[in-house]
Amino acid sequence: MTKSPKVRKESKKREREEGRTTEEGGTGRSPSRSEEGNKSKVMKTMTSEIREDTAGIREENKVLRKELAAVREEMRGREEKWQAEKADWMKRMKMIEEKMEQREKEERKNHVIITGIGRIRGNIERGVEEWLQRDIGVKVKMKEALKISKDKMMLAKIESREQKKNIMLNKSK
Repeated sequence: MTKSPKVRKESKKREREEGRTTEEGGTGRSPSRSEEGNKSKVMKTMTSEIREDTAGIREENKVLRKELAAVREEMRGREEKWQAEKADWMKRMKMIEEKMEQREKEERKNHVIITGIGRIRGNIERGVEEWLQRDIGVKVKMKEALKISKDKMMLAKIESREQKKNIMLNKSK
């Protein structure tokens, strides 16, 4: 039984109102097999494209992980090298400090503190040398002489240990 044009118009109107028409503009009838096949093919191609994209991303991630591991390894190597250099420099600095302390200690062994020398005017080194020769009887060469207190104490830096030894032996005579 065919519907009259008026009835068809009303049924289409009713279908539209009820929302039976599809977005493609067709009626609410079930899709044909060819339409289902087309949708199936589109879905398959989309899923295969997505799989290819994800495989590409995974491959890219693998490459990036390898690069990251290489960079980390390089940084670890640099860090180890830097730590070794730092340890070497610290060792050198400690050795230099010890040498300096030894030199200072050796130099202090040549120092003589003189008390009761009185006031010296002019060149202090020459005055101390003259006093040592006159009062103690030892002729010495002096590196430096310093006043420790106002007039009574002097620090004499003698050039050799032998000269200091002579001063110490003759001071009580």
